Amino acid sequence: MSAPEGESEPEGLRKPAGVELGLLRHFPTEWNAQGRLQGRTDVALSAASVAALGALRLPARWRGARIIASPLARARQTAEILSRSGPATVDPRLIEMDFGAWEGAIGADLIADAACAYGPVEGWGWHFRPPNGETPAEMLARVIPALAEAAAGARAPARGEAPSDAPTAAPTAAPNDAETAAPSDAKARVLLVCHRGLMRAIMAAATGWPYLGPEPFRIRRAQVHPVIVAPDGRPIGLGAPEKLEARA
Repeated sequence: MSAPEGESEPEGLRKPAGVELGLLRHFPTEWNAQGRLQGRTDVALSAASVAALGALRLPARWRGARIIASPLARARQTAEILSRSGPATVDPRLIEMDFGAWEGAIGADLIADAACAYGPVEGWGWHFRPPNGETPAEMLARVIPALAEAAAGARAPARGEAPSDAPTAAPTAAPNDAETAAPSDAKARVLLVCHRGLMRAIMAAATGWPYLGPEPFRIRRAQVHPVIVAPDGRPIGLGAPEKLEARA
C-alpha cells in the first residue's frame, strides 16, 4: 500500500508529475473537543467552529475551485461556509473511516483499557480493523476511484508547473466573494473536504508510509493539503500545505 518509490523531500514531500487535488479537514465538532471517535457518526460542527469558519476564506490558489465534500454534516458545513455558494456537492466515498463498535467512545478510555486493541495510529499497520469497522487499506481502496474522477475534472497544474491545455471542469458554484482575485486556473482545481482518517490514508499512500512508526506528514486544520494523484487515482506525492486566510 505504498506509493511508487522515489527520493523523498524534507518532511516526506514528493512532487512527481500528476494532477493536483486539495484536501481539507473539516472543522471541529463537540465530539472532537471531547476526544470521541466519530467515524461515520454524523456529528455537526460546534458553534465555535461555525463562527471561526465565517471569518476565513480559502487560499488564493483554491478560491473558485470545485468543492466536493464527504456526506457527513461536519464536512458539508465546512465546505458550504467556506464556499458561500449553497449546498455542497457530496461524494459518499469521501466518508470517514468506519470505527465500528468504537464510535462514540473516548480514545483515551479505549487506550487505558488493557483488553482493547485500540492504540496510537503509529502502531496500526494497513490492516488494523476496529470491531465491525474497516481497515485503512479498505478505506484507501474505496477512495481511489473518487480521486481518479476528481483528477479527471482537475486539470490545473501543480504549483510551479506550466498550465495545461486540457479543458477545465465547469465550476459547481456561482461566483462569490471567496472567488475574488482567484487565479485564472482556480476553476480547474478540485478541493475535497473530508476527514483526518481518510486524509491519512491518502497521504500515507502518497509518501509510502506503512501506518507504522511516526507519520512523515502532519494533518492540520485550516490548511489545504495538496496531493498529487496519477490518472488512475493513486496518490503519488504531496505539496506544501496552504493556510486558510482571514476574510477581508
